Amino acid sequence: MDPDSGATLAETAAAKMVPQRPRATEFLVLQANKRPLLSVKYQPPQSLRLKASIDAFGVVRVRNARTYELLAESMPGEPTALRPGFNPLNRADLAPRLS
Repeated sequence: MDPDSGATLAETAAAKMVPQRPRATEFLVLQANKRPLLSVKYQPPQSLRLKASIDAFGVVRVRNARTYELLAESMPGEPTALRPGFNPLNRADLAPRLS
């Protein structure tokens, strides 16, 4: 988008922004000032309230909305692929519990 006129100069899917438009990505990073570009809170049925966000590099992060514990993190530019080495479960998640 042209900052002066507001006209759309080019459209790029967020997931492909980093490799296809690195200068535009840099601009978004500076504008975002280390904040996500978009965040949304939601609550799946019978689950905890979650917060999902996407940053200028196309990294999607899902956190517990109350504790901010990181539950999932995607690879840059690939919102549907978990980051290599990311383990979404910790030892406490695997322990038996009484309900």
